[in-house]
Amino acid sequence: MNEDRTANIEARLAFQEDLIEELNSTVYKQQERMEQMEAAREALARHIATLAE
Repeated sequence: MNEDRTANIEARLAFQEDLIEELNSTVYKQQERMEQMEAAREALARHIATLAE
């Protein structure tokens, strides 16, 4: 019985570790995308300011 419980806990831990890695990767990619979008927004704001002059 203890072996089954240990195996179950180990499987859950492995699943959680994989999920955490996947979530970290997603957050990292989202942060990169947000930085790209912020740079694009700043470029557009400068362009609009130039057109307004």
